[in-house]
Amino acid sequence: AAVARGAVGIVGPDGMVIGVDPSPGMLKEARKHFQGPVSRGIAEQLPFQSNTFDFLTMGIALRHVGDLHAAFSEYLRVLKPGGTAWILESHVPESKVGHAMTKFVWAKVIPGLTLLTTGSRDAKLLMDFYWDTVEKCVPPETIVQTMREVGFAPARYKVVVPGAFVEY
Repeated sequence: AAVARGAVGIVGPDGMVIGVDPSPGMLKEARKHFQGPVSRGIAEQLPFQSNTFDFLTMGIALRHVGDLHAAFSEYLRVLKPGGTAWILESHVPESKVGHAMTKFVWAKVIPGLTLLTTGSRDAKLLMDFYWDTVEKCVPPETIVQTMREVGFAPARYKVVVPGAFVEY
């Protein structure tokens, strides 16, 4: 919902934003914060016609995609010629020190703060799981290479917050 709300701010009153998620439960949650249209779908098989969108974005979910090649091919298919894909994903530095620091923050500090601020063991458990998924993120170079292989040009990445976020 946060990505969709941000997109609405970018496209303005004349643009249209459509939220997509494979989970009916997540779509229900999105409805609490986003009033635009939503659709059930997965990255590898989007429920839209070819050449439909000027802009496509995915926020902090690429690590849940099983087939990057299929997903990026699908992104390219639904984008109009000259369209843009912008992806924000978690980042784990390759260096041992960077990896250790990132793991400490995401696996210990953030779950602990979540429990402290919310009092919810379920919220803490969710944040414990978050690190497990972040640690398994595909390296940025692999993501960019896959984007190039399916036809995105130029495809590039930028570390926005070391140990936290990369944009593609």
